[in-house]
Amino acid sequence: MNIKNNVRARTIIRTHKMFSVVAIFATVAILAAASTSNMVMAQMDNGDGQQGNDWSGICNQIQSILAESCSQLVNTDGSFTSDGQRAHDCIQNGILLGGGALALGLPLPMVIPGLKALSGQTGCDNIVN
Repeated sequence: MNIKNNVRARTIIRTHKMFSVVAIFATVAILAAASTSNMVMAQMDNGDGQQGNDWSGICNQIQSILAESCSQLVNTDGSFTSDGQRAHDCIQNGILLGGGALALGLPLPMVIPGLKALSGQTGCDNIVN
């Protein structure tokens, strides 16, 4: 009977840990979806009748976490510079990789150093402070 209780306790703890990981991953997914919807909603007319994202407005909202100023990342027409496109791609991939690692059960103290190690190898260093 004691063994059954011990197995039940371990199962409950594992279930609780898995629920926590799923909750973290769901939160990351919701934030990513929200930022994507903000990007879609932040469309502007670039003068030639075509719609594009207002990356300048989005950049200004997250300027405090960026290593470079928005004037270096976004053109005056609201489109990305080449550095801005690289920053966008690096941030998006970092969110996906970090969320995936958390979903697989890696603890946050391992995920962040892992992302930092990858950033130098992928050309994504010096993007986010």
